[in-house]
Amino acid sequence: MTNINTGEVEFYTVVVKRKGKAPSYCKDSNGMLKFNTLNAAKDEALRLTKEYK
Repeated sequence: MTNINTGEVEFYTVVVKRKGKAPSYCKDSNGMLKFNTLNAAKDEALRLTKEYK
């Protein structure tokens, strides 16, 4: 995502969970990761966010 005020690309994290027992995905500005549980995807999103700060 690009900040419209500064023009710089900013970090982002998106966690996706499909209905049923489908795997969860964590997507950030570097790519997409696949996880077996939603909690694992959330943990990775939190870790990436802390690492970026």
